[in-house]
Amino acid sequence: MGPLPEPLDTPQGVERLWHPSVAKPYLALLAECSNPDTLEGAAGALQNLAAGSWKWASYVRAAVRKEKGLPILVELLRVDNERVVCAVATALRNMALDTRNKELIGKYALRDLVQRLPASDGSSRTGAEVSTAAVCCALNEVVGRNLDNAKALRDAGGVDRLITIARGKAGRHPPKVVRAAAQVLSTMWQYRDLRSLYKKDGWNQADFVSPISWSDWDRQKSCETLSSSPAIRRPSPISQSVGSVASSRELLGAEERRMVEGGKRRSTSASRCLPGQPEPPTRDSARGGEPSHFVLSV
Repeated sequence: MGPLPEPLDTPQGVERLWHPSVAKPYLALLAECSNPDTLEGAAGALQNLAAGSWKWASYVRAAVRKEKGLPILVELLRVDNERVVCAVATALRNMALDTRNKELIGKYALRDLVQRLPASDGSSRTGAEVSTAAVCCALNEVVGRNLDNAKALRDAGGVDRLITIARGKAGRHPPKVVRAAAQVLSTMWQYRDLRSLYKKDGWNQADFVSPISWSDWDRQKSCETLSSSPAIRRPSPISQSVGSVASSRELLGAEERRMVEGGKRRSTSASRCLPGQPEPPTRDSARGGEPSHFVLSV
């Protein structure tokens, strides 16, 4: 989709909700308001309007750039509120779907995005996990298919912080955050021209490429979840012994009746077979063999 067309038709009815002209009042709120809830809501609205590949989303992305809204969003990355930062980072991620926006964000916003990541010494702000995954997703979009932005991320110290998240002590960060950081590192490693710089910094391929696939990761986490779940409650030995005699007799009688009925069915089936023909399989034997094929006659 190309740049914002001029002029656009005046929106009517519900079209006002997604028309590019709505970007201006949202940006005004972001620039003038100090209420965290309002900031989060306005940034979230722009985030949703700029998402996806439909034409109106591309128009909104261009309108935000035209209204000089990118610097407003970048400045809000410095707010001391993780929910606001999460909404702003996701909005910047969607704005970066526009090629020109990606260049501008890579030039003017990378350092602010990196500063929102936990420090390379392992310390992090209280509640930072709320915004860290969103920041990683924004970084991944900004450095994707753009060598200059990837180099700028390395120059801003982002690699150190991302490796600290992705290769840190187990349990320090939520799995979602670890996966997001690992995805950025994987994208960074794809640029062969930067690998010499990574090695100069003391990193190698093992620091950038996850040793296990995401499916293995999910399987591992699911196993951990199952192992950490409470054990299935079973009746105590005392409660089992109370009705053991009666239940044993009932089970024995039921088993005898089942065996007698099964013998009758087998004898009936055998009597129906002609000499030289195999005995038709019972239901139990057919269940373990090849599936039956039925032909419906009309």
